[in-house]
Amino acid sequence: MKIAKKYRPELVASKDKTREVLQEPYLLGGWLAATNGRSLVAVRVERDAHDVDGFVPVEALKAARKVRTRETFPDAEIRLNGAAEVAEGPTFPRSDAGTFPNWGCLVPGKKRRPREVTIKLDAHLLYDLARALGSDGPVTIRVVVGPDMGADERGEHMPVMRVDAGDPARAFGLLVPMKQKVGGGKP
Repeated sequence: MKIAKKYRPELVASKDKTREVLQEPYLLGGWLAATNGRSLVAVRVERDAHDVDGFVPVEALKAARKVRTRETFPDAEIRLNGAAEVAEGPTFPRSDAGTFPNWGCLVPGKKRRPREVTIKLDAHLLYDLARALGSDGPVTIRVVVGPDMGADERGEHMPVMRVDAGDPARAFGLLVPMKQKVGGGKP
């Protein structure tokens, strides 16, 4: 299996020792997925003909990223059959912790979404906003789409996101969607 070194799906894997089935990413088809039960990341990978679906040890992913420089070899390589063999590196045992969640059923499909809203936001801004609201845990993000959504100073409608952390009558935050310049680049 080859995976671009920039991806680190193990960061989303569960740290909860009682949820063994969520502690390591899982290879299924052309995807490597990891979840903690509240968030999930799925990364497209290139499979070798001999790779077998199943758990991928976190330590194998970390070791594979260190074996070769990113400039020369942009992909981490691990042979995944009975064990996880890092190309030009160590071998790790693969877990058989149980059945990984069926995450595919969570991905919205065309039949289930008559309307889609795409929002681009800066995760650092959301984190700072949550801290400013006194939260070190979850926040609620609400987006109003339609005639009641916010507007900028020119009166152009934009889906402003309201962020609540605790009692919304006492404090709340707003996130304005990021604008992308035509042709890419920073806003």
